[in-house]
Amino acid sequence: MTISLIGFAILFLIAFLGFPLGFTMLAVGGIGFGILRGAEPALEMIIQQIMDVVLNTNFAVLPMFLLMGAFVFRAALSDDLYEAADAWLGHHRGGLAMATIAACGGFAAVSGSSL
Repeated sequence: MTISLIGFAILFLIAFLGFPLGFTMLAVGGIGFGILRGAEPALEMIIQQIMDVVLNTNFAVLPMFLLMGAFVFRAALSDDLYEAADAWLGHHRGGLAMATIAACGGFAAVSGSSL
């Protein structure tokens, strides 16, 4: 219990110093696991976690999603889509919120996002 509290305190301290949170969590978790289990299992665990993230198929679509967003922004399609949704739903009560949701749905349909 005390090692977890020490690790949590070190995590907060390093995070408040301005280091990136992902690297901070990796370092504190790896060092804590290394103290508990040893250096070799800690390195194996760190490598396994990195490979799990890199080989995750959910992240494979991220570059294309960002590229599609850049194309839509550059072509000003997002403005046109939002204006169309506002013209269609803007006169209703809560029309701005409905237009925003409709514009997001339109972008999701264009980009292939299912979320």
